[in-house]
Amino acid sequence: MSQLREANNQRKRKPLTARAGQSERTLKGEKPTELAKRVMDDRYGEGNYDPCGQEFSQLKNWGTKGQ
Repeated sequence: MSQLREANNQRKRKPLTARAGQSERTLKGEKPTELAKRVMDDRYGEGNYDPCGQEFSQLKNWGTKGQ
């Protein structure tokens, strides 16, 4: 039952946008893909997201523009 409740909670979260990623800065020497992975891992847990999804891509683009 708790797994079902956890899955429902994840569905109710608002998706990240590039604006939400603006508060995240790239660490020195960090690549845009690493930035996106770090932010998504913090938000959804390690590996609980689609690396080809829209949120991940938006964060990667933000990381590219922010450097």
